[in-house]
Amino acid sequence: MLNLQLKQAQCALSDGQLDEAFRLVQADDIRRHRRGQKLTAKVAKALAKRGREHLAAERLGQALADCNKADDLGGNRAEVGELRHTICKRMEQNQYQHRQRKQRLAQAAEQMDKGWLSVGEDILGGVEHVEADMLAQEASAKRKLVDDAVKKGALALKRDDLEEAIEILRRADLAMNQHPKVAEQIGRIRTAAVKRVKDFLNGGRVDLADSMLRRLSTVDGDTIEVTQLRDAITVCGHAAEHIAGGRPREALQLLTRLKMLLPAAKWLENARAQAQKSAEALESLRTGPLGLVATPATDDVSVPMPVADVAAEPIQSRQEKDDIVKMEASSTIPSKFVLQIDGVGAYYVVRNNSVSIGPISSSARPDVGLMAPPNMPVATIQRQDEDYFIRSADPIGVDDKMVSEKLLADGDKIALSHRCRMKFNLPNAASNTASLLLSSAKMARPDINHVILMDRDILIGPGIGNHIRSNSNSNEKSLALFVRDGRMYCRTQDNVIVDGKEFDSRYGLPLDTPIKIGRMSVVLVGEGV
Repeated sequence: MLNLQLKQAQCALSDGQLDEAFRLVQADDIRRHRRGQKLTAKVAKALAKRGREHLAAERLGQALADCNKADDLGGNRAEVGELRHTICKRMEQNQYQHRQRKQRLAQAAEQMDKGWLSVGEDILGGVEHVEADMLAQEASAKRKLVDDAVKKGALALKRDDLEEAIEILRRADLAMNQHPKVAEQIGRIRTAAVKRVKDFLNGGRVDLADSMLRRLSTVDGDTIEVTQLRDAITVCGHAAEHIAGGRPREALQLLTRLKMLLPAAKWLENARAQAQKSAEALESLRTGPLGLVATPATDDVSVPMPVADVAAEPIQSRQEKDDIVKMEASSTIPSKFVLQIDGVGAYYVVRNNSVSIGPISSSARPDVGLMAPPNMPVATIQRQDEDYFIRSADPIGVDDKMVSEKLLADGDKIALSHRCRMKFNLPNAASNTASLLLSSAKMARPDINHVILMDRDILIGPGIGNHIRSNSNSNEKSLALFVRDGRMYCRTQDNVIVDGKEFDSRYGLPLDTPIKIGRMSVVLVGEGV
């Protein structure tokens, strides 16, 4: 039997079937036999030789397997030990090269995503890999897209079709592209757009100027000139809000400031004159006989107390009066609630002066709970008079700076972590209500991405300066929600319908009940989130 095993192993070795020969010489009988030991040494030597061949062909896994087999058969001989050392060193070199290649591919992809195609191609230089070839092809395709978009954009600019030129760059997603031709064309677009915006503002078409600046912002960042024009449009919006709210004196102040921003706007002189006359007429009325019977001032001076017309009040049955009393009693507004507006969105409203923001799983449950790791910092936004401060025990990011306390300004970007970001807004200079736009931060309700930090009122409408932008329909009327005596009221020119019936505006709006205000459907959800 032993002779048969030896013969089988010898034949396998002669035929080059080293794996079979290795299996056969593993038997204890062969290892104890003198002829078997010689044969085992030959198999080990053959395995070491094949291992060196695998190493030369960069088949490192197979080379290491043969080295291990030779080591099992022949012991830790110098030849096998040297082979193992060489294989391990080559593996380390390959792993290092793999990491280097992976890093270069990632860097090249990042630069290409930013629009730096040439930089990405330079990083890829000398990298031989399938993924590198794919990135090079992608860069070539993007360069052709750039050339085509620039060519079409130039034709649009030549025929003075500024909107189409902007749309071409936007569709091609070239806003961040660093190609010299793209940058040159964006510069020409910016120059033409700024001139057109100035013409619109000087001609009194603030709406068209706002629309053009919004278009420009899709392909271009803010420059000093663009920022000044945007400020002018914002001041126009605030002045319009003051006029609509019956505050011509405040509007006059803004129009005077606007004259400095738009010295060539002739319509401003007439607007200022009209605002001056309106302010004087209103002040004359207030100081005249009618002022003696005016409704006493309330805590909210910006929102007039609804005055009941006793003579015109319809006679109500006892049941109707009881229903009104019940609705009034049930309409006490909580400190936190959800404002749902059909076709617009859901907004989480917090009325406290101090609002904590942090992970919902935190031991001390925050006012605004976010879906985030429990170790994320908890920040507090505090309203003090007309200012907002943000504070945190751990440093947080505000406009890319790590701080533990900061006075917030309109447009500040807040980062509780690199995956939890939001933007602070104060859209109306006449209102101290602020809002938080949750960009990458998420609440438990996925449909809520806005938090309203309510002070006295919430302005809802299509124009700029509203806390909630309803839509772009300029014909839609604005409305204001305000709190008085613990109840939510609505100031609007439209009828208010609750459960299909016209609602008496002297009473607070009910909770958890569909409310129709003009064409807008609203629900105040008292449970919050």
